[in-house]
Amino acid sequence: MSFDDIYPYVEKILPGKEAVNKLLKRLVDECYLVKENQDYRFISPMVRDWWKNSYDWER
Repeated sequence: MSFDDIYPYVEKILPGKEAVNKLLKRLVDECYLVKENQDYRFISPMVRDWWKNSYDWER
């Protein structure tokens, strides 16, 4: 998923793109996500399941 895929789902929770970028960076730094080029991919099964169950969206 790219940032543009993720942002619409979290913009009501986090105020602004800067806050979303900060969260994504932390998730990458803590090994929950991996960033390849401009796309993010889940490493953590727990976060992947949360995303799927919370947003019912899968690419």
